[in-house]
Formats: sequence, C-alpha cells, structure tokens
Amino acid sequence: EGFVYPCEKSRKEIQAFGKKATVGNEYLFPQELCPVQRQYIKSEVDLNINWRFRTQWKEKVSFLDGRKGKQTFEIGKDFSDFLVWRKDSFASYELATVVDDHLMEISEIVRGMDLQVSSARQCLLFDSLKWSRPDFYHCELLLNKEGNKMSKSERNLPRLIL
Repeated sequence: EGFVYPCEKSRKEIQAFGKKATVGNEYLFPQELCPVQRQYIKSEVDLNINWRFRTQWKEKVSFLDGRKGKQTFEIGKDFSDFLVWRKDSFASYELATVVDDHLMEISEIVRGMDLQVSSARQCLLFDSLKWSRPDFYHCELLLNKEGNKMSKSERNLPRLIL
C-alpha cells in the first residue's frame, strides 16, 4: 500500500544533510531523499536492501503513556522515515518488536524513557497493519555515578551477589 520503499542511502549520505532529530542523537532521513510514492508488487521486493517506512512530515503521532500522560511526537522534528527491513535480511527493531508484540498478544509494554520515540514509530506500524496498539509505560532510566545510562547493552550493570 505504499507504506514502505527500498532505500540504498548510506548513513553518511543521510548525515550529510545535517538534519538532527530534536530527541536523541539521530539524523532525520531527509524528505529530499524520499522517492515518489509507489506500490511494489511481490516480484519486485528485494530483501537484500534496506526498506524504510514512509512518514508524513509535520504529522503528529500521539499515545498515552501510563506514567507521563499524553505524549506527542512530530514527524520531521522528532523522527522521520525509518528502517523496517535491513539489507542483511533481518527485520529492524521497530518492525520485529511490533510483530512480536502482536503475535504474543502483548497488551502492555514497559520500557525506558529513551525508547519513547521508538514507541511513536511503532504506533505508526501498528496502525498501518490495522493491529491494536498496546498500552505504554516509560520509566526513568537508571544512571550510574557519572550520569550514564545503566543497561545490559552498555554492559555497565552492577553485579548482584547473592
């Protein structure tokens, strides 16, 4: 239905436009690089390239957060076209999470505040697939003495001795 399109642009090409999101540290995918909308038929789908989800700049995405209330993000400021399929033939985090949550009938999601923009992107995916959105709750991040996020991905969680 034209929700996604193939994209061979590199991170460097995207960064060269210098458009940074107001939230986080990512670069926005520039509108200038977005191809004219078109639908793809099954025989045209190449899973060995990146595929992006098409967004509409200035559109707002809102959801109710169980901790912070209504959260609203603006496309073109907070995020833009995002990956749903990677050229290494794997679904992106955004798409994989939405499909998993739907298939497992997840109704409530608890995550850190740093993933609010991901939740907004995922709302677009839930809506385009005509699947019910789960409820969201974004908790504060745990920080170490230096003020850095503590997480398993950063490998800086304290070890518990039992």
